[in-house]
Amino acid sequence: MEIRFLGRKDAMKDLLKILLLEDNVYDAEEIMRRLQSNEIFNCEFRLATGKAEYLQALEEFCPAIVLSDHSLPQFDSKEALAIARQRFPDIPFIMVTGTISDEYAIDMIKTGADDYILKDRMMRLPAAIMASVQKRKAEKEKKMLEQEILTQKIQEQRKIARAIVKAQEKERNYLGQELHDNVNQILAATKMMLSVAQSDTEKCHELILASQKNIENAIEENRKIAQGLVVPDFETIPFKEQISHLTDNMLKKAGIYVVMDTSGFREEMLDDEQRLAVYRVAQEQYTNIVKHAAAGFVYIRLNTTGHHFKMTIFDNGKGQAAGAKIAGIGLRNIRGRLALFNGTAKVETSPGKGFTLEIVIPLNTDCRH
Repeated sequence: MEIRFLGRKDAMKDLLKILLLEDNVYDAEEIMRRLQSNEIFNCEFRLATGKAEYLQALEEFCPAIVLSDHSLPQFDSKEALAIARQRFPDIPFIMVTGTISDEYAIDMIKTGADDYILKDRMMRLPAAIMASVQKRKAEKEKKMLEQEILTQKIQEQRKIARAIVKAQEKERNYLGQELHDNVNQILAATKMMLSVAQSDTEKCHELILASQKNIENAIEENRKIAQGLVVPDFETIPFKEQISHLTDNMLKKAGIYVVMDTSGFREEMLDDEQRLAVYRVAQEQYTNIVKHAAAGFVYIRLNTTGHHFKMTIFDNGKGQAAGAKIAGIGLRNIRGRLALFNGTAKVETSPGKGFTLEIVIPLNTDCRH
């Protein structure tokens, strides 16, 4: 037998759909009467007296809460709970039953029931329903929030991964271009001169000397490329010295006057991964300056506070127009590296007024000495 009951409708209250699993119609009516008389509820009921009706009601009625008797013909609350949890894991399930042992009640709570009410103590039922509904609602909202946070983290990780891949591809393209445009051209010219030297005895000595010079140039170009790719050893050579060497080799050798301020910098505040990221950012920006800025002066400042590391690189080159796309300076690659440490990069530039890159990385304050 299946009976459907509608409670009092109140537009000011949310409808609470209650599925009653109870084979005693008189007990079911008593439960509904108590809840209908309570002003905090706007209820709609559906009664199931056995397993088949219970399964059908779960599918068709989609209850917000299940109130279940313990013992029914060929069916009990433990099986009813297992079915409810399988199909609707987030809805409250409360036993409303006659006398049961404390051991069984505790076992049901551990299995996933939200509460149990003895039929001779029905006064507690409305409060138990409210507490269970609110608890499950809070748990559901928490799960949704956690899932949203997880989704955001996954999306951010994907962005970072794409930025890293783009940076790697750029490095590969750079390596291929340098090998083709510099080393390969030098070696091709050397091969041609050596071929000429075989047949021209008068110019043989001159061509061999020129070939030796070309080979020295190729070795130097190869050394520069390797130096740009190899990970610096910060244990052997301190980070500050590594940055100084990089500055000398890339900027000063290009004829650029450099001022570096490291008076407010504490190297021990950065770990090796952060040092490498900062080193690569400096390397990227130095390359941009040499290739594109037409600068004669560069100012570099490294600074650490109790909470942040900051590096500023300013050049007095030709700069860029406000709002212009700055993809050519590799800003996306720089931001991709910094994102791994929740770091940021900011650019200030205008035509004829140079270019300023400022990066900031949050520091782990537990590492302060």
